[in-house]
Amino acid sequence: QGLSVGTRFLVAQETGISAAYKAALVEAIETDTGVTPALTGRPARVLRNRLYQALISPAAATLAWPLMGAATNDLYAAAAQQGVADLHPLFAGQALRLLRRVQPAAEILGELVAEAERALRALPRP
Repeated sequence: QGLSVGTRFLVAQETGISAAYKAALVEAIETDTGVTPALTGRPARVLRNRLYQALISPAAATLAWPLMGAATNDLYAAAAQQGVADLHPLFAGQALRLLRRVQPAAEILGELVAEAERALRALPRP
C-alpha cells in the first residue's frame, strides 16, 4: 500500500518551481483544476489559468504528445522564469485543500507521518 502526494511536495521550499506557482497551488481548491490534453498532448490535471483557457478553446489545436510540449516549451520556460503563473501549466493534484503553506520538505514529511500515526491509532484493534 502507498499514497501519492506529489502536489503536497510541490509547495516545499526546496522545489524549483516559481513562487507564483507555489502561491497559486496554496490558494487553489479542487474546483480550480481541469483535466485536459491541451497543454501536454496527454491528459493532465492543471490549475485553470489563462494558458489553460486559451488552449482548451475550440480554436486552439492540440498536438499529440510529445509534440505539444515541444511546441510550447519556450513559452512555458519563459513564463516560469519570469514568475508568470498564468502562462505555463500549473500541474496539480486533487487534494489542493490539504496544502497549507510553503514550508520545508522535512516539515511536510513530519506532518504526513503524524497524520498517518493518528489515523492508525484510530483504527479498531483486533
